[in-house]
Amino acid sequence: MGINKLENISFLNTLYYRIKLKINCVIYKKMKIYISKKSKINCKDRFLIGNSYMHCNVSNGTFLLKKDATLNIEGRFAIGTGSQISVEEDATLSIGSGYINRDSKINCFKNIKIGNNVVISEEVIIRDSDNHRVIENGEEKENTKNIVIGDNVWIGLRSIILKGANIGNGCIVAAGSVVNGKFPDNCLIAGVPARVIKENISWEE
Repeated sequence: MGINKLENISFLNTLYYRIKLKINCVIYKKMKIYISKKSKINCKDRFLIGNSYMHCNVSNGTFLLKKDATLNIEGRFAIGTGSQISVEEDATLSIGSGYINRDSKINCFKNIKIGNNVVISEEVIIRDSDNHRVIENGEEKENTKNIVIGDNVWIGLRSIILKGANIGNGCIVAAGSVVNGKFPDNCLIAGVPARVIKENISWEE
């Protein structure tokens, strides 16, 4: 993901959070940051929050880590401008490397794991909970389930990744798909609800 001009970096916020969190981060303008003192960040590489492509506008975004939330970042990762990232109380968001493009959302209520070299396109939603109670024949359904996204995955424009989704390594999720099932490695996933369209595929950025 291309790094925007230096004028779009919030140097004060970057310096503050580098010292406070002791991580190699770059904070861009118009990002609202809230990190609870009782949350935990484990970051092993460079972390860009609010980044954008060259010559693109920087828009409002949010980055929230609530009480006892955990964020693990194993490699270099960039969160695009206008994106909204929230990790709720006692939840864990684990990321390998790659980027999430502009105006996308990750809402982690329990556990979301994203692998290495993962490309998440614009306006994607990743959410591991329905939040509201659903009762079927007098029995309350489970409304929160872990999400796992494997290595080398490309998630297309405006896709929605829902609770319980398990996407194998090397997959492509086509634009506009709604994913809530388990999928094997190296397949093309598409549709509402998503299903395997092609197998033994690969992709390069």
